[in-house]
Amino acid sequence: MTHLRFLLAAACAAAAATTLAAAAEDLLEANLAQARSIVPAAGKPASDDALAKLKAEVMAKQKVWAERLARPATADELLKGLPESALTQAHDLAADSAKTAAALRSGVTLELLLALAPERNPEVRVAYQNWRATTRRFEQAWYLEELVATYRAFVRELDTKVGPRTHKEMPGMTFAFPSVLALKGEVIDADADIAWLNYRLALRKALNEVARGFVEVQYTKGAIANLRETKALFSQMAQSAQARLEAGKASQADALKAQSELAIVETRLVTMERERTNRIAQVNSMLALPVGAEWGACTETDLAARVPSLDDALSQARAGNQKLLAARKDVELMQLMVRMAETEVLPRASVGYSQVAPSVGADAGPTRSMMAVFPERQEVNAEQAPFGVNAAYIDELRVKVQAARAMQAAAEAETDFGVKNALFMLDASQRNQQTYKERVVPQSKQAFDTAKAQYGSGNSPFIELLDAGRSYLENTLMLEGARRDRNKSVIDLQDAVGASAAPLAGKRAEDGGR
Repeated sequence: MTHLRFLLAAACAAAAATTLAAAAEDLLEANLAQARSIVPAAGKPASDDALAKLKAEVMAKQKVWAERLARPATADELLKGLPESALTQAHDLAADSAKTAAALRSGVTLELLLALAPERNPEVRVAYQNWRATTRRFEQAWYLEELVATYRAFVRELDTKVGPRTHKEMPGMTFAFPSVLALKGEVIDADADIAWLNYRLALRKALNEVARGFVEVQYTKGAIANLRETKALFSQMAQSAQARLEAGKASQADALKAQSELAIVETRLVTMERERTNRIAQVNSMLALPVGAEWGACTETDLAARVPSLDDALSQARAGNQKLLAARKDVELMQLMVRMAETEVLPRASVGYSQVAPSVGADAGPTRSMMAVFPERQEVNAEQAPFGVNAAYIDELRVKVQAARAMQAAAEAETDFGVKNALFMLDASQRNQQTYKERVVPQSKQAFDTAKAQYGSGNSPFIELLDAGRSYLENTLMLEGARRDRNKSVIDLQDAVGASAAPLAGKRAEDGGR
């Protein structure tokens, strides 16, 4: 009986051993099958093809920007209309301040000044270098992502105290998240677009400020000519009054009044000559030239103007105003930043994207569960994961998106009003110039001539002659001012729609606008 029991126990033990061995073999095969299912083929990470494709797309964007950077600054649409001779001369002069100053001493045209602006204006050059630097970020996109992914793998896995150490991943064994790289390419592309718009905005401002400076210099030139002419007339009047006083035909009061008016004109002439020097220095500073650099004769220029309808001007501004376009691009960039933040800071739900199966280590054997390599985890979501700081960060970015949209709306309103105001000012200045040119100045000149004749014949007092002369002087200066205001209004309209004065600089003034 005892022997029988022993035989039965041995049989049971053998059966149990066979069963355990079979179970262990099945578990081992299951683990091996599981490992084989996640090991990349031929030792190549499964994401390499996707990452290579994304890298190629990022570099394609960089190539587009590199080609745009390689174009000469003079090829910009804002310079369209300038003669090729002026662009070539400016390019040859731009590198040498002394040669540029010497060229301006021999004579100045508006076309030459505008052609020099993109080559020499400091703000344009800074904006260009900022744009150029932005395009260098493309090459950093995937390197930074791989670096951050390696660091993230280390601090999230190896540096924590959660879970068995045998389940930890190697620091370099976390995929670079492909969508992050794609978003980085889009963000850098948007940054480059904004930098390009800022460069064109700086170029537009420089061109139009140089044009305004030239218009001011041109005004002072005409005003100085009028004041010199009036000074000669008043000098003759003062001499005549003095002679008549000595002959007993005029009072001392007439001589004193004539001398006073002459002194006023002389003072205004000196002030206007110094204002001209100051206006030239202002333009010189825009071109990074010594403020004391002198100019030669300026070629008279009136800007051609075609007054568009309000709807046409608004349409052009919404499509071409660089400040408005940059505001729209800012909204797009902030939306990309929100997507980037959501991808970067929201917690991972699992470590199931390891490139290799984690080591079975000490947990291997028949006693562990089949899925011990990948332990089940509770799904991570906003209610179950304590990532309030990250959520607050994302909420902050979403608020900034709203702020960017508000800035866009403000830019649109500012642009619309700028166009409306520029059209109003241009219309008013054109009518003002026409009135002074066709009616006021000719009539005041006729009145002055009549007063001289009557005073010479003794039919009118000297004070009437002085009043007529003073009125004629003021009206001729007002005509010069109206001409200046009209040209500046043309530039303001170009500014409002996102264009420059360059396409309008070709029309010559035959009579200087007088």
